[in-house]
Amino acid sequence: MFYGTVNPAGLHLITHGLAWDDPIVFQGVLHEVVHFWWADQVGEAPSLLNEGVAVYFEHILGTDAVKGYGTLKNLWQEYACKAKPGFLRRLCRNDVFWTEEAAGEPVYGIGGQLVSFLLDTYGLPNVKRIFLRSYFDDPHLPKHIEDVIGEPLDSIEKKIANF
Repeated sequence: MFYGTVNPAGLHLITHGLAWDDPIVFQGVLHEVVHFWWADQVGEAPSLLNEGVAVYFEHILGTDAVKGYGTLKNLWQEYACKAKPGFLRRLCRNDVFWTEEAAGEPVYGIGGQLVSFLLDTYGLPNVKRIFLRSYFDDPHLPKHIEDVIGEPLDSIEKKIANF
């Protein structure tokens, strides 16, 4: 079992039965440190993007980058095949994101692939702008993404499938 969280008091990890040098622990520490670093730089957005940034950097920094990109793309394809169109807009809401995660869906990876696409297509300054316009429980995340990127979120959802 592994669980990690980060807040102003610091990084907290629970690693029942895992050695400190287990790769899962390293990956989890990296994930939580990215949350801490990113929130300090640009704040928080709803969970889809918060987890997306952490998963993106976890995959890029913690593994072979080519393998990391492939993993994220596969998770996106797997989820997109069974989800209804417009799923990206729905996952922007924290209550939907965490319901899907509780159901065992790969929505952390969906967030990671979204961040990967936004960074590669629109650049780091635009990803930061999205975060700076948003906050953790912001119900207007889709509008912030659309305003910064200049495209409807449904169009972005389709483009990522071919990314």
